[in-house]
Parts: sequence; structure tokens; C-alpha cells
Amino acid sequence: IRRQSDHLAHILKDLLDVARITRGQITLQPDTVTIASCIDIAVETAAPQLKDKRQRLTVEHSRDPLRVRAHEVRIGQCIANLLSNAAKYSDAESDIHIRSYREEQHAVVEVRDNGIGIAPEYQANVFDLFYQAPRSVDRGQGGLGLGLAICKRLVDMHNGTIRCRSNGIGQGSTFEMRLPL
Repeated sequence: IRRQSDHLAHILKDLLDVARITRGQITLQPDTVTIASCIDIAVETAAPQLKDKRQRLTVEHSRDPLRVRAHEVRIGQCIANLLSNAAKYSDAESDIHIRSYREEQHAVVEVRDNGIGIAPEYQANVFDLFYQAPRSVDRGQGGLGLGLAICKRLVDMHNGTIRCRSNGIGQGSTFEMRLPL
């Protein structure tokens, strides 16, 4: 009962976030923050899910502190969602990697898993509201298709970009978020 209540509360929170974002009612409070601090928030948020599936998380921070003008909690929320999806769509005891690095004038956060992957024909739609790629019967753990849509909108509000790459089904996925330094 507790697990289902928590799940419903999470869905309700996501629905409210989508409604606020699409109506322009979310006010960001940007500050100069480090990408490392945003990743730390995300790791703390996703840790119970990773622990439940005994998944191994490797975090590789940039050598240089990557400072961005961002709302720390909201960017942490985006990265946590990427970690949560990696955990959800990867097997127990699998490896998930997150790394940050500088590329030109951008801070890049990359979340990579060796999970179920995404077929090429579905990759362009993963950030659409309520979108869900077809799943097999044994992979029925999908949500409502809100998390990645929320991420995309929040990253857009920070003048950043987000994209996904996968070599296809069974080949894992990589999500890459870029924010201006």
C-alpha cells in the first residue's frame, strides 16, 4: 500500500509540474551553481531505486568545476529523472554511469545505461508529453510519459538542450543534457 501510495504521489507531482510548466507558472530561481551539486541532488534522489535493484552507479565529475546559471533543484530533478529511467529500464545488478564534462561553452551531463535501449524510430519522440515507446509484456514498468517531457521543458527554460542516443533494442541508452556555462 505504501509503495502504491508513493507511486501515485509521484504521478500527481509530475502531472502538477507538467500543468505548471505548460501554463508558464513555474518560476525558476537561477543562481550560479555547479553541475556537481546538481548531480549530487540527483544521486541522493535516485539512490533508493538503485539500491533496490542492486545497480552499480559510477559518477565521474569533470576535473574543473562546471558552473552554470541554473535552478539547482530543478536541474537536479532532471538528472534524477534520467537516473531513475536508467534504473527502471535496466536489469538488476547492472551498471549505470553518469559523467560531467566541458565541451566548448557547455556543461554536459551524460547518463548511460546498458538497459533495454530505444529503437531508432522512437528516439525522436521520447521527450514528447505522454509518449511511451511500445514495451514487451515483461517490461510493463513504464510511467505516464511525463518525466522526460518535464526534463525537456526545464532544460529548455535554462537555454539548454537534451537528447537521447541508443543503438537499438537491448543496446542501452545514453541521455545527454547540455547547459551553457
